[in-house]
Formats: sequence, structure tokens, C-alpha cells
Amino acid sequence: MYYSVQFVNIFKRMVKANDNFVAKKVTSTLKSPPILRQVLIFLEEVRLEMGKVVWPTRSETIKMTLIVIGVSVAVGTMLGGLDFLLTQLTNKFLLK
Repeated sequence: MYYSVQFVNIFKRMVKANDNFVAKKVTSTLKSPPILRQVLIFLEEVRLEMGKVVWPTRSETIKMTLIVIGVSVAVGTMLGGLDFLLTQLTNKFLLK
């Protein structure tokens, strides 16, 4: 219990330095039940972190998707070829 109270106090100080509105919001929820308070703090942290995310552009997303598809096809082809080769060798030498 002490750890969570200490965490809330540290979090309030950090939030006040970054975003006064969120600090007021978190402070107002301190009268909530402990589990609800923790959920609300978590959701506020998520909202703050999502604001910091740098999303890829459409062209970057398309380029990376094509790279993933190409590598997947190449690895699948190599594994399929290796499987075929080993099956043929097994049938020729071990299962005469």
C-alpha cells in the first residue's frame, strides 16, 4: 500500500511538471477506490505516451510491409526447397 501511495505522489510531481491539466485530473481521482485510481492513472499514462508516439507515414508503412512480405516469401521458398531436397534424398538413399 505504501509503495502505491509513494508512486502516486511521484507520478503527480512528474505530471505537474509536464501537464498541469492531467495533474489536476489525477489529484481529483485520489478519492476513488484504490483499484479505480490505479486504472485511471494507467489510462492517463497511456494517453500521455500515445501523444509522444511518432507514427510512420503511409509510404514508410507500405515499404516496410512489402519488405516483410518479400522476406516471408523468400524464407518460405528456401524452406520449401530444402524440405523437397531432403525428402528426395531420404527417398533415394534410405527408403530404396
